[in-house]
Amino acid sequence: MTKIERKSKFEVPIDYVLNKLFPSADIIFKDTGLDYKTNSIMIRKVVFYGAESSGKTTTMRYLAEEMTKRYKEYSRASYSRGNLEALMTYGWGDEGEDICPINMLCIDDLTGERINRDFVPQIFRLRHIASEVNRRNNGLVVMLIGTHDIFGIDKKIRIEPTFYFYKSVPRNKSDYTLARNIFGDGMLMEFNKYLVDVEDNGLPPNKMMWADRCRVGISTIPLAEKDYLRSIDDKVDE
Repeated sequence: MTKIERKSKFEVPIDYVLNKLFPSADIIFKDTGLDYKTNSIMIRKVVFYGAESSGKTTTMRYLAEEMTKRYKEYSRASYSRGNLEALMTYGWGDEGEDICPINMLCIDDLTGERINRDFVPQIFRLRHIASEVNRRNNGLVVMLIGTHDIFGIDKKIRIEPTFYFYKSVPRNKSDYTLARNIFGDGMLMEFNKYLVDVEDNGLPPNKMMWADRCRVGISTIPLAEKDYLRSIDDKVDE
């Protein structure tokens, strides 16, 4: 088995992504200095593309671990496989649990699922919902929306993300065109070569392409040592 050691001009340390997603606690809880209350809860929304078995859930698990390392008991990571209603209802914790001012809401395999449309607008009300649930005006909400068909999910869910994550190169025309506009031909070709090497050598895909509002890159995703994702799919009857 050949170990892949390809160096790429697009490689960026994963710390760049982590620091964008997870600001320091000093920044999150900074006193506004105002005489009145204002909602200062920070939102990070990620549209996360990846084919089946490309490692989306593995990446979410790593990010949940990194969040927990940074914020410890002040954070909570919740996960659902395609059930937006369960995530938006129970992702903030169960009744009687300690309130966490920092929340990660992860939904995977959203494509093709029956979505309760009543919960779609809540994605645009995350700051207000977090303030109501946690009874405070500062904090952080990170939402990761995993799919293998970006244009197959509601436009209200996928527009204006903080980040795009890609664990594979799309084959359908619409998603490929979007990826090409975001990353350019050079990065797509480089990432596709990496994926071919991974498949040929039977290795797990541990890299992803990403884009925020000012930069693009390819980063290596380590495996989490512990699973901090809290599945909430059993909270709502199917």
